[in-house]
Amino acid sequence: MRKIHVTIIAPYEGLAETFKRIQNEFEHLDMTIHIADLQQSLPLLTTEVQAQTDIFISRGGTAKVIRTRTEKPVVEVPISGFDILRMILLIQAEREQTEIIAFENISLSFTKVTELIETDIPITAVMKEEEVEPAIIAAKAAGRKMIVGDAITTSLANKHGLEGILITSGEESVRTALEQADLLGRKMNDSKQQHQYFRSAFFQSDQFQLLADGTGHVFAISDKLQENETLLKAATSQLHSLIQNKTHAFFTEAGGNNVCFAVKNIGTEKEPTWLLTATALHQSLPKGATVFEVPHLSVPLVLGANDSLSRDYEAATGKHSVVLIGKNGSGEQALAKGLLPKLAITCRAKDLLNVPDFEANGLSLFITHAEELSTTQWRQLEGTVLKTAPYVVHSEKPLSFLNDMPTVWMPPLCERKSEWPGFIRRLIAEANQLYGKQIIGYRGSIHPAIMGNLNWLKEFIFAKVVATSQPYIDFSDSWSEKGFARIDLEQTLEEMEKTLIKHVLEEEGYNQSKTAERLQINRTTLWRKLK
Repeated sequence: MRKIHVTIIAPYEGLAETFKRIQNEFEHLDMTIHIADLQQSLPLLTTEVQAQTDIFISRGGTAKVIRTRTEKPVVEVPISGFDILRMILLIQAEREQTEIIAFENISLSFTKVTELIETDIPITAVMKEEEVEPAIIAAKAAGRKMIVGDAITTSLANKHGLEGILITSGEESVRTALEQADLLGRKMNDSKQQHQYFRSAFFQSDQFQLLADGTGHVFAISDKLQENETLLKAATSQLHSLIQNKTHAFFTEAGGNNVCFAVKNIGTEKEPTWLLTATALHQSLPKGATVFEVPHLSVPLVLGANDSLSRDYEAATGKHSVVLIGKNGSGEQALAKGLLPKLAITCRAKDLLNVPDFEANGLSLFITHAEELSTTQWRQLEGTVLKTAPYVVHSEKPLSFLNDMPTVWMPPLCERKSEWPGFIRRLIAEANQLYGKQIIGYRGSIHPAIMGNLNWLKEFIFAKVVATSQPYIDFSDSWSEKGFARIDLEQTLEEMEKTLIKHVLEEEGYNQSKTAERLQINRTTLWRKLK
């Protein structure tokens, strides 16, 4: 039979010595003994120690602290009637100068025993740790010289110049705790043997997973998750919240990676068994949604020197939901990124309609193409996906169902002519940093067609910077550059779109993946539009 590994954290040296004296009586327990009280116990609860430990044993306040930091069972060393009686007999000769200050469960036991042996000793019951020090100050004012209590009480008594006497646990109390650990350990071993085949498959899974019982106690961790200490710590810290709040999924950052923690009850309603699975954020998103990234366009660049736009943006900062109104490519992505919390995804509004049960817990959303929705459809989103998640929504035109939200009006680039030189210089600086260039400016006049929108301008300037070996980029022959195409305006809109797609496909050497990425569509959509 496998030995049960017990980690004992004794809040005082004498308790550790008592464990050592009787540990040989329990052959099925493999014990590791530490001496540490309350706060000193926390550094001992490393991931490695918790992984190696089956059961923790401690006493009083230290045991309570350990319970808050581990999912493993914690057996508490009791304070027995013998412990209380021994303490009363020890101090009764000086009872007039002594006061017992203890938590309610212990103080009640002291009261019962003093009544039985007809000994009058002042006893003060406290309900929480914050009440201990005021009780000690009051006892000192009443002329007490000695304070009896647990480790917290005696430490605070010493701080106020009183003698603190610790209530100690005898061998019978320690033996009771070890017997409980032995019984619990045997049951744990039996359970492990019954599920050995299942556990072997679980542990060797290539998934980041753990299993917990109905109380949130973790009893199995897959090898892959066990190897990732950062992810394991994040998973265990989220588990209780997910179970208690009945949340099926939560998105967060762990060790520099964006992950989704999902829980599912694979047991029964009366006896639940929770399976937690950690997956990369991009693998957990609904169809059509992607992680929101905005390369090479910053909020200051988009705001430029436009006072009205800057005022709107400043007023919208910190709001739960914001509307951006302006033509596509006006810098809406950069502003949305600046307004949203760090972990965000982007999705077309109509795609969100297809996943009304999607839980965006821990995520913020950038919603595009709101103009494709009706008022009824938007209200549907507000009652489901958008119920709790912060979001920014973009529309090319004002919409009545968005009127009550903070709004940022984004003027098109063609209306910001006085800012054009500034935009170009800042994009040159960005391209210099990105491509290792040292371009110091531009020559030639700025053609209005270059200023279609900020995204087009960025691509155009970047292409110019990459192509030139001179200190200046030259605008004199822009129309043959990559990123521009001549369009026959007599064509239908569908024909113009197809012409543009073919032009980009040609520029990308007929690489469909690069073409789709540049056009911000998927390969299936690209293929369908070219049919």
